[in-house]
Amino acid sequence: MEKNTLHTSQSMKFLSKACLIICSLLAEISYSQTENKSFNQGKSWYDQGEYPKAVEAFEQAVKQSPNNADYYYWLGAANIGALDKASFFQKATFAFDAKSNLLKAIDLDPKHVSARVTLANYYIQAPAIAGGSYSKALEQADEIKKIDLFKGVEIEALVYLNDEEYDKAEQLYVNMIRDGTNNKKVYYRLSVISISRKDFKQAINYCKKSIEVYPDYLMGYYQFGKVASLGNIELKSGITHLNKYIQSDYQSGLPKKHWAYFRLGEIYRSLKKPLEAKKSYEQALEIKGDFNEAKQALKKLD
Repeated sequence: MEKNTLHTSQSMKFLSKACLIICSLLAEISYSQTENKSFNQGKSWYDQGEYPKAVEAFEQAVKQSPNNADYYYWLGAANIGALDKASFFQKATFAFDAKSNLLKAIDLDPKHVSARVTLANYYIQAPAIAGGSYSKALEQADEIKKIDLFKGVEIEALVYLNDEEYDKAEQLYVNMIRDGTNNKKVYYRLSVISISRKDFKQAINYCKKSIEVYPDYLMGYYQFGKVASLGNIELKSGITHLNKYIQSDYQSGLPKKHWAYFRLGEIYRSLKKPLEAKKSYEQALEIKGDFNEAKQALKKLD
């Protein structure tokens, strides 16, 4: 009888411990599901360009998983995305949070290349008052090189390009082509350097190379049209390439289509086709009603 009682007592203790373990595991699973739900919702908002909503969702994910470097990276990226349409006062908050969250991601995972690349781009693009710094961007480039040599060199070249140290940037891009480590953006960036030198013929040649080597990279087509309009060269081909850009699905990170219509208008104006130019400027304004460049161009036509 005592043996049975003891056995029953031990069984109850075992079941109690098992129940606690199962309950704990279920709680962890539920917590993880909530965390993932917040993160997935943030990604969904981010992909839709709803950056302030993405920020809120990623903030929830970070609260639920404060040691996840990837969550901080996405939160920082969403902060940057939110800057575009933010008010003057909101911009300061989003900018500060962007830098802080990216630094936190790197602190948690020093080899998080995407976080370092995004932070470097922030340093390149942001004004000094918001923490922009070419020297800090170069520091990130050096760290990126230890993990991914090509991406590190690409950031270094981008710093020189934005700092108007064109010879240094050009040499790095030429080296990439020579070494076979170039990517779709290299010919475009070389064309930017040529434009800065008013060498529109060379700029067009780089655009042609971009279209030849990377036919799916729409920036090559847009840039061709831009160079054609600025340099008043190869205008008919410029029209062809801009129309292809306009008719193609928009690729994130490239100029919005109102700019393509504006460039098209500029080419038609150079060809002394005012009706076509007027239509192109008006199409640009249909997309972006406060597009000042198109407004000014229409006034000149009148």
